[in-house]
Amino acid sequence: MPSTKKERIDGPDILRGFAALSVIIVHLIASSNIDFGHVITQVGNKFTASVTLFFAISAFSIAYAYNDEFFNKSDFKSFYIKRFFRLAPLFYFAMFIEGVIIYHAFNHLPSFFEVLMSGTFLFNLVPKMQDGIVWAGWSLSIEWVFYLLYPVVFIFSNNKKIIVALWALCVFISSSIAKVQAEPIEIYMNILNHMVFFISGIFVYLYLKDLQRLSLALGKYAGMISGAIIFALTAFLLYCFSLDGYPFNIYTQ
Repeated sequence: MPSTKKERIDGPDILRGFAALSVIIVHLIASSNIDFGHVITQVGNKFTASVTLFFAISAFSIAYAYNDEFFNKSDFKSFYIKRFFRLAPLFYFAMFIEGVIIYHAFNHLPSFFEVLMSGTFLFNLVPKMQDGIVWAGWSLSIEWVFYLLYPVVFIFSNNKKIIVALWALCVFISSSIAKVQAEPIEIYMNILNHMVFFISGIFVYLYLKDLQRLSLALGKYAGMISGAIIFALTAFLLYCFSLDGYPFNIYTQ
């Protein structure tokens, strides 16, 4: 663990709760036979975008917790061990259950290659295998690949000017991927489509002190202005979510 323990920030935990609730709503709409009506179904189905909020929070949390201390040898090792055991045990149990279901439902067992890719969380990198053996497990693969990339990403992005340029590059990549002639689900589950959200998390971390100083400067108006920005952003996203098209890509709406 990092040698300097930082003050815990409540905001990311609140956002995690919101994102988790949104994902539950998505699966409730998709998996139940309940008729929620056209508008709720249309908007609720786009709450899959909340998964990307997890990515941004994850990148922010890692940057906030480790920063330069990440490159201490013991912290480096601790980082990967901690995150592996945070993901692997329950995921491996789900792989076993899913394998049993596949065998009994389709008289088929996943190949050794499929098990290897899912077991190492690298299946997102394999064409036609982005969803892996575990249903809806694609986001965990993306998360793990980001963990592997994080040291390189942080070395080249621990600078405000560079992070802005990198963020703009990722926006361009994501918007360009959306126009590629491929299955929509393959585009959506591609890690390059989501790198902009990881970079956004690091972006917020690098500007955190500036945001804190701005909050102090605004004084009693800080909460009011923040609320107005959140309200406007929520209204904009709900409008985008109400539009036809899947997967949701804000750049092509």
